[in-house]
Amino acid sequence: MPECANEKFDIDSSIRQIRSRMRPKRSSPTQYVAAWSEDDLIQEFADEKQDLATAKLVPVKAFVIILRTRGCFWALKSGCSMCGYINDSCSGEITGDDIMAQFNAAMQRYKDEAIVKIFNSGSFFDTQEIQREIQQKILRELSGKAKKVALETRVEFVNEKDLQEAIEAVKPAQLELGIGLESANDAILEKSINKHMKFEDFVRAASTARRLGVLVKTYMLVKPPFLTEREAIEDAVESVRKASPYTTTFSFNPMNVQNFTFVEHLFHRGEYRPPYLWSVAEILRRAKPLTNARLQCDPTGGGSRRGAHNCAKCDDAVLADIRRFSLTQNAKALEGIMEIKCECKEEWKDKLEIEKFSGF
Repeated sequence: MPECANEKFDIDSSIRQIRSRMRPKRSSPTQYVAAWSEDDLIQEFADEKQDLATAKLVPVKAFVIILRTRGCFWALKSGCSMCGYINDSCSGEITGDDIMAQFNAAMQRYKDEAIVKIFNSGSFFDTQEIQREIQQKILRELSGKAKKVALETRVEFVNEKDLQEAIEAVKPAQLELGIGLESANDAILEKSINKHMKFEDFVRAASTARRLGVLVKTYMLVKPPFLTEREAIEDAVESVRKASPYTTTFSFNPMNVQNFTFVEHLFHRGEYRPPYLWSVAEILRRAKPLTNARLQCDPTGGGSRRGAHNCAKCDDAVLADIRRFSLTQNAKALEGIMEIKCECKEEWKDKLEIEKFSGF
C-alpha cells in the first residue's frame, strides 16, 4: 500500500465528516429510483452438476429495477470511500407497503425479460431495508416469470436459512447474488475502501451461496483511492485469481466519482484520477485465462472526467469493445482494443513504466 494510506490516516473519520455535509433528497417513498431494459447473458446449465467451463452463455434481455429504501446500513454509519448510492435513499420513513408499491409500479414496464435484477443500493436481505415478508412477496411475484433473478447484498446478511427461503420463493428461476468484494486484499479493503469486511468474510458468504446452488456475481472495484495505475491493475488481476473458486460472474466497476464521497474529495483536490480505459482492458485481458467465470464491465460514466477514460479521441472505440467483450466473452474484442492506436496509449504505458521503477 502507498504511504499516504498508512496507519496514521483515519479514512473512516474522513468519510463521516464528508457525509455529514450531505443533505438527503426529499423523495416519495412509493417512487422507485429507476427501471430499464438492457442486454445481458444468461448461463444455462444442463444439470445442477455442470461446471462453469461448459455452461452455455445465451444472449437475453434483462429488466433492472432500483428500489428506494432507507439505504445501506454501512453507508448510514460511515460508508465506503467511493459509494454515493446513499444519495438515492429515502430520507423519511419508508414502509414495506411503500416498497411493494415501488416494485409493482416498476413491473408495469416489465416486458417478459429473461433476467430481472432487483437493486436497492444496499442489501436485499437486510430486514431494516426490506422486511422479510416483502422480500418473499417480491421473489414469489417473479417466480414463473424470469429465468434468473439477481439480487445484491453485503456479506453480513448472507446465511443459509435466508438463502434457502429465497431459493424456494423464486423457483424455478435461478437466483444470483451480487456481492461487492471490490478487492481481495485486506489492506486495500480497510485503508482504501473502508469496506468494513475482510476477504475471509466474502469467502464464507460466497461459499454458502455456491453450496446451495446460488450463482455469485462478484463486484470488483478498479482503482481504489491511494493506488497507482499499475497497482490497480495488479490488484484487480490478483483478486480475480483469489476469488475465482467462489464466483460465477465477475463484474468490474471502474471508479466513477460520485457525489459526497471521499473519492470526490480527493478528485477535487487533484489527488485522484479515475482509471484509464486501457487499464480496464488490460485487466480483462489478463483475468480471462485465470477463471471460468464470466467477465463483464460496463463503465459508469465511461469517457467522462469522473469515469474511466483515456482521451476524447479513443474513448468511444475502447468502450464499445469492452462492452462487446462483456456480451460475447470473445477475447478478440480485447485484442482489438490493444490494436487501437492513440497518443494516450503511449502516455498510459509510460505511466506504468514510471510507477514500476519509482517505487510508488
